[in-house]
Amino acid sequence: MTGEDKRATYPGLLEPSVSLWRQWLKLYQDKFEAFYYNVRVGAGVKPPTNTTPAMMRDWWAQTSLRIDVVGEREDQTWVIEIAERPGTKILGQLQLYSHITPLYQGQNAVRRDVIANRNAEDFLLQTDIRKVIIPALICRFLGLDMGATVQKAGIYVFKFPGNAAPFLPAQFLPSTMAAA
Repeated sequence: MTGEDKRATYPGLLEPSVSLWRQWLKLYQDKFEAFYYNVRVGAGVKPPTNTTPAMMRDWWAQTSLRIDVVGEREDQTWVIEIAERPGTKILGQLQLYSHITPLYQGQNAVRRDVIANRNAEDFLLQTDIRKVIIPALICRFLGLDMGATVQKAGIYVFKFPGNAAPFLPAQFLPSTMAAA
């Protein structure tokens, strides 16, 4: 996939996340088949009784959890969060999203009924969620303790610290940096 870094907007992403995302895309977009933005997962909060179908859809859209980016490659689905300076909550978010994405998203979703019952089929990814889920964090700054904990949890960390060279996971280097 090429040209993703040239998009004018990315739904749900604000600056500086867009800047970080474009830096990541320049290195990795060719390794992915597709990207989806602001992906909703989870049951959300049950809407009040006597809610119209349109209100149910909007209610679910507002109360469900949202993944910044879901990427598809080979047999993998990537769950990607982007934060300039991530806090401790992002560790839990990525672990939760990795677990529940196959339950609520894609053509093979286990809990597809939750989305259908909220009249929000347009929020359902029209693809299968792959068997391997890769959680990833794109950031500018990451504290030493947080970085070690996130990596120990199996989350790929891509750090773009301003003008310095990026810190990238050894298990997923871009083509331009792959070992010869």
